[in-house]
Amino acid sequence: MFNTRWKVLIFLTLCYYQKTYGEELDKKKLQKEAYDMFMHGYNSYMNYAFPADELMPLSCKGRIRGVTPSRGDVDDVLGNYSVTLLDSLDTLVVMNEFDEFEKAIDLVIKHVRFDSDHVVSVFETNIRVLGGLISAHVLAELIKEKHPERLQTYDNQLLKMATEVGNRLLPAFNTTSGLPYSRINLKHGMQDHLKRQKDTCTACGGTMILEFAALTSLTGDPIYETKARKAMDFLWQQRHRSSDLMGTVLNVHSGDWTRRESGIGAGIDSYYEYTLKAYILLGDESYLDRFNKHYEAIKRYITKGPIFVDVHMHRPTVATRGFMDSLLAFWPGLQVLKGDVKEAIEIHEMLFQVIQKHKFLPEAFTHDFQVHWAEHPIRPEFVESTYFLYRATKDPHYLLVAKQIMDSINKYVKVPCGFAALKDIRTMVKEDQMESFVLSETFKYLYMIFTDPEDLVFDPDHYVLTTEAHFLPLSIGHKTKVEKTGNPRRMVLRADEQKQKNYVCANPIDFTKLPTEREEAKLIRERTKMVLGELRNGMSGGSGGSSAGTNCESPAERIRAWAFSSSNQEHVKQLAMMGIEIITLSDGRLHLSHKSNTGKKVTCEIDDEPLCWDGPRNDPQRERVTSGSYLNAYFYLFDTMLIFIMYLFAFTILALSPTYARWGYEFMQEMQDYVASFDKRGENWDHNEKYVQMLSAPYYGKPALFGSPAQFGIDLGITVPVLGRVAKAIPFRGCEPLLNTHEVVGRIVVVERSDCVFQDKARNIQRAGGIGMIVIDNELDTKFMKERPMFSMANDKDGKDDIGFASLFLFRLEGEKLLKAMKKDKDLVISMSSREISINETIGKLLRFGKMFHFDNDHPKCPLDDGDIILHSLAYPEVILNLRFNGINQDSDPRLHQEVVERHVTELQKYVSFADADYEFQFYEFFRTAAYGALNLNVENPKLLTVISALSTLKKQPIPPSVFARLPGTMTKVRCIPKGEDMSCVTLAL
Repeated sequence: MFNTRWKVLIFLTLCYYQKTYGEELDKKKLQKEAYDMFMHGYNSYMNYAFPADELMPLSCKGRIRGVTPSRGDVDDVLGNYSVTLLDSLDTLVVMNEFDEFEKAIDLVIKHVRFDSDHVVSVFETNIRVLGGLISAHVLAELIKEKHPERLQTYDNQLLKMATEVGNRLLPAFNTTSGLPYSRINLKHGMQDHLKRQKDTCTACGGTMILEFAALTSLTGDPIYETKARKAMDFLWQQRHRSSDLMGTVLNVHSGDWTRRESGIGAGIDSYYEYTLKAYILLGDESYLDRFNKHYEAIKRYITKGPIFVDVHMHRPTVATRGFMDSLLAFWPGLQVLKGDVKEAIEIHEMLFQVIQKHKFLPEAFTHDFQVHWAEHPIRPEFVESTYFLYRATKDPHYLLVAKQIMDSINKYVKVPCGFAALKDIRTMVKEDQMESFVLSETFKYLYMIFTDPEDLVFDPDHYVLTTEAHFLPLSIGHKTKVEKTGNPRRMVLRADEQKQKNYVCANPIDFTKLPTEREEAKLIRERTKMVLGELRNGMSGGSGGSSAGTNCESPAERIRAWAFSSSNQEHVKQLAMMGIEIITLSDGRLHLSHKSNTGKKVTCEIDDEPLCWDGPRNDPQRERVTSGSYLNAYFYLFDTMLIFIMYLFAFTILALSPTYARWGYEFMQEMQDYVASFDKRGENWDHNEKYVQMLSAPYYGKPALFGSPAQFGIDLGITVPVLGRVAKAIPFRGCEPLLNTHEVVGRIVVVERSDCVFQDKARNIQRAGGIGMIVIDNELDTKFMKERPMFSMANDKDGKDDIGFASLFLFRLEGEKLLKAMKKDKDLVISMSSREISINETIGKLLRFGKMFHFDNDHPKCPLDDGDIILHSLAYPEVILNLRFNGINQDSDPRLHQEVVERHVTELQKYVSFADADYEFQFYEFFRTAAYGALNLNVENPKLLTVISALSTLKKQPIPPSVFARLPGTMTKVRCIPKGEDMSCVTLAL
């Protein structure tokens, strides 16, 4: 916890010419370079795009909402209000471009309007449009005061426009909780179909307080700050009281969390930022107390040395994903404002090492710095943190970092008409996109790094920078601190001001966390690089030398985590050589202990249940059956090992050699990667027993055979029982295309385990027309035992789920009972379900439908061989879409994506009708989302209730075959089924 008293943060002056790492940096020259880069982007926008919202730098034209092909939700930032110009107005002032600033204000006043009939993001409109207008107004007033000859016709027009924007956003706050809806129509407000979208992200609701409080201060109307404060208060109430962590997505009325993953990246980042900055701007210490608790929770659960691991907010020892996203790069800058500069240096160095490896920071990257999402839209967060660290330390290292960023931008993304985002940093392939934040933030921070405050028309330390780098003066906040001290507030102080005591510091500082000298900062960076190097070497299997005085022979191949068995003495021996001790407890669990030479222990207890694999021993794609409790234990084990490795410099693992020490970590990292494959199931993974019952006479549902679920396909926990005749696959193990397709069409198919992964068996059954799969263990005499942990058939290692039916696993003894019944009755009817069907219920079905249920096995529900564009059932519910993309894929031009999807929509509209326009809008929004997802584009799942509501009023006429002549190409089949509160769509294997 840091001291809440007002303290002074002293910054030393620095000359223009500095040497670092043998390179002389000319700040004035680099300042001019940053200026030229901004002006190139700005002039390109004004020449080729204005008054459009964004510049398309490869096409040299503007992106206009409703005219340019839609990019889906990405376009919610566009409102046909020249957002790039609004967002970059104050950057013109930073660049001392006063003439252009005056011209730009005139253009905004004459051309920009906010009444377009478009749905926009409340969050993005607030930070880019409202924040940009307020900041430009404040700086316009400042310039008028300092240069009376300028802006003589300006009369608060930007403030009036900001007030209009604020008023247009206010209806979004009309929710039970006070959290704003995520989207609003600029012209019509909260339309009914928008009100049905009840989820919002934490950052979306928690990133309003600065702009709205500023608007209240400037207009005198309390409504804006009141609304934003209520949203912040409600979010604080919804934190997990034990961990003090926040989730990512919640319901705007009930506050129920729909995504409980907690981190500091996308969906949650700027909530933490605005909690601290609200304290800095407004002086309200309740925000400081909140931030302190969040910060300590993040340090306790999420920060692992210089690495971040997202966790469940309610189970913070359980990791939720194996990668970090680029938005967390803002965190070191926020740590500087908090005063925790030493940790900020460490995190920043980690991010810089990623950039050193890839030239840019990818949208997401793994803990060993591999690319996870390869895009780079020229984001500003890392530059922002570099700016704050340079302001705090005056360390020339950060000038070198900024120079490297500029060099990469000029080399790889600069084009004749601006700067183009990168689609893939591995190939440097560009996208026709330049976000407004490139001008409003990225170049602004780069310029300010190389510019001393006295060279600006205003002192940036008198302002809070919003998440979009807009300037809000500290003077508009509450006056309580000023009244106590008699001095105005500043973000940071210089040495002369500290001596004169003319100011107080707005943000509290803990001096124990500041580097005492430049050499200490360098030491922190070197130590961080060493730890990260050890981590990457361990993950990549890099070799290391032996410890001094040892000459140990290493085995040719270390044990893999998925192959470990406590009954294998060679496995136990090798783990011991890695420094891991294994003890069997009295209850059969395993106690794993790792002891360092300092006596510190890292321990974990797990069930003594090995992971079960099939296929060749050296096949990394072998199918596996996993224990749920085993997974939870390894979540925790990875977490503790990661903490341990991050501070490798503090103590050494008692492994046989550094190679074995790295192998030990590699063993744990493999387990983490394995666990990451369960992210899609998360907390919704059903651990309850499943049942296979033979419903035909003489069984009538008895006995009920206990089955284990699959982590692919349909979850029996959320659907009605699957009923059908049963057939045996030929070949029995189902690893090749089935030879008896005429026997398995419309039936539940039985296969034997081994020889290939479970999902390959399911794909072959699906292609043959089966409606379900039962896998029987190939090991003799195995049986289900309730006292053992629940097992589950895992999905493919890549996490791809293209199976459209349910699957169950039977141990051998239970499977033999099913096979025996099948021999006696070739038309045996069975059920697969998450509950046991009673005898009375079975007899009732028999009396109603006859001895053999009269469902038509040749045409099962949503038949896979039907080529209709849409098939749906509300009983489940489920939707099948048969799409034809005619060779268009993920890599095709975005205009072709939109064109082929809209062709489907056009044809459907001829034969499909709905009760009203809202339902029609909801349906086609769902349809487009599913279609773009089938093209492997990034989309968010639509909400289940919204889809069901639309489908409930759908009326469809027969679609003639002539339609398909206008939709040529191979059929792509998409199945959409419930998953939690979403409708999840997957492309089926055909």
